[in-house]
Amino acid sequence: PVIHLLQAVRPVLILDEPQNMESEGRVAALAALNPLFALRYSATHKNAYSLVYRLSPYDAYRQGLVKQIEVGAAIEEENANLPYIRLENIEIVAKKPVAEVTVDVQAKSGKVTRKTMKLKQGFKLWEKTNRADYEGLEVAEINYQSKFIRFTNNVEIAMGAETGTQKEAILEAQIRFTVQTHMRKQKRIRDMGFNIKVLSLFFVDKVDSFRNDNGLIRQLFIKAFNEYKVDFPEWRDKNPLDVQASYFASTTNKKGVVSIVEKEVPTNEKDRAAQAREFDLIMRRKEDLISFDEPVSFIFSHSALKEGWDNPNVFQICTLREVGSETERRQQVGRGVR
Repeated sequence: PVIHLLQAVRPVLILDEPQNMESEGRVAALAALNPLFALRYSATHKNAYSLVYRLSPYDAYRQGLVKQIEVGAAIEEENANLPYIRLENIEIVAKKPVAEVTVDVQAKSGKVTRKTMKLKQGFKLWEKTNRADYEGLEVAEINYQSKFIRFTNNVEIAMGAETGTQKEAILEAQIRFTVQTHMRKQKRIRDMGFNIKVLSLFFVDKVDSFRNDNGLIRQLFIKAFNEYKVDFPEWRDKNPLDVQASYFASTTNKKGVVSIVEKEVPTNEKDRAAQAREFDLIMRRKEDLISFDEPVSFIFSHSALKEGWDNPNVFQICTLREVGSETERRQQVGRGVR
């Protein structure tokens, strides 16, 4: 067998993104090659093993290899820093009041989902949800008669009420800021004499919120683009739908039918052709993407653009969904920081 020939020469393994090769089966498969040693290259290692060389984010910036990172955040002024909590019901269990609430819970994988749980007096929400956003929210009182729950930091929620519900306003603020910053940066770079095209990357919460003609993120982008383009001559005649493209992960069933995650593949030929063009432009023709001959400047995705995709022309990254793990955050920022 060929593997015996490989084992005999004691190959050197060069592993790209080795954090994806940490399962028991993959580790065994690599070991079966009888390698002399392995070189692992990644920005998001799970295990460092024997560290040979590290280029830190600070060193990369100091050497001019990456862009400087600036962060813009949107929060609710009247309800700043309060995460989502909805009081669904209060009942008496074993002669003590128990509150049923809906909150955002983070799994070990980093994925955040909205779940309903029951709370008793003294319960700490940050422990129940595994999320630091709920720090300080310890149940101080559950009032069955008046139907409210109060926490030790004096946050009080009545039956049917909820906190952290200004999601649409926050999304709109993020999109408006990104679009305006994009246009300003493109003008500034050209005024400096550089012929560099600016790209902005959006990570959306749901595929349907952008793919659907009436999707919230799609409508907010169109609104923001049309509002700000009047201040920038090179954008005034542009249609917002002509300057954007999207790429979302797909699945293929046993019959070979390809479907976009969360939304079926378009049924008409025109939409299928447009979707195929977007995929080709974003994933394969990156040189065309950074050309001014190509109008697309805004890219929308969910979570598919991870390892293996980056573009030095990405200057803005707008995260419109909950990002769970530190690794995912590093991967998203890495799409354009180089």
